[in-house]
Amino acid sequence: MKQLKIFSLFIIYMVFSFFFLACTSKYYRNGMHAYDTGNYELALENFKKLYGEDDSYPDLKYKIEASEYGLVMKKYEKTGNIKHLKNFLKKYPNSQRFSARIKKIIIEKERQLSKEIEKREYEQVKNKAEEAITSAKSALINQKYSNSIIKSIDLAINSIQKHIDKYPNSDERENYLDDLNQELSILRNKLNRKLNPFE
Repeated sequence: MKQLKIFSLFIIYMVFSFFFLACTSKYYRNGMHAYDTGNYELALENFKKLYGEDDSYPDLKYKIEASEYGLVMKKYEKTGNIKHLKNFLKKYPNSQRFSARIKKIIIEKERQLSKEIEKREYEQVKNKAEEAITSAKSALINQKYSNSIIKSIDLAINSIQKHIDKYPNSDERENYLDDLNQELSILRNKLNRKLNPFE
């Protein structure tokens, strides 16, 4: 009797499992297969279609979110552009599963971009200062003085000060810019005395 009962329960379980598989939406099956193989775009497409038909599937919203996460991460890895990651956070501001990871990537990327911008601006300021120094030295050697050279020195000094104010924690670069600034000031005074000997 007990064996018959167990067998009956087994038959019921098998029938229920078969019925569940038969009823499982093709969108769900296709979506899961696509997700498992890393095709997040196709997975998202299928899960969204399923959501439009029947949103009662377990964790369907999570599967949509996870597919979008996989998709934006693929785009980021391909392009290095954090725009897609920021859009994901706007769409899922309370995502507990993925927001911390994405925020960490964004912070690190923005720090990296900021350093690149600082370095590029430093090179521009340094080059402008070095060009002004070269012009001033040449003018002193050749005794060809002009207010335009003093003006270029003033512009270079001003650029240095702005850069130092903008990036106060860049010690190594700041020290070199301070040296350039000092040299520019000395050259400016020499040129000014040549142009205005009686002042």
